[in-house]
Amino acid sequence: MKIHGDTKPTESFVIHEMPDKPNFVMIRFFENAEEIVDKIVNEDGKKEKVKSWVWDEWHLEQFNTGDMQTDVTNNFEMFLQAARKSSGWISPEEQILTELDRLDLKSIRPLVTIENARLSEEEIAPEDVERLKEIEEAKEELRERLHELQSDDTP
Repeated sequence: MKIHGDTKPTESFVIHEMPDKPNFVMIRFFENAEEIVDKIVNEDGKKEKVKSWVWDEWHLEQFNTGDMQTDVTNNFEMFLQAARKSSGWISPEEQILTELDRLDLKSIRPLVTIENARLSEEEIAPEDVERLKEIEEAKEELRERLHELQSDDTP
């Protein structure tokens, strides 16, 4: 979730005790902090710049192992991914795969019609042929974006 604050988070995560849940901690993760500069008019009518920060923040409730700082530091990516998922975050790769699935489902109707009727290519409704072409082009574009994302992750 996006958070707006006056100061930039100084750590990649912090751990808080949870008084209402004994033996549990709340781990807060911070990513993608960006400085925002707004121009406002002060009480004297003069324009001034006000700086603030916006960042992504993810929360994870976790059983307290007693040495959570070390546990999270040593397994940072695993804990971060768990926090993102518990917040409903979907990775760009998962978004593309979901869209590919959706496009596959959209392309089934004309294909089923074509198969069931055993129509020749000339007998297929032109709008179905055009729709299938558009869907296949969109799917190919998504596959290329997925490949680029996966290539960027490779060291």
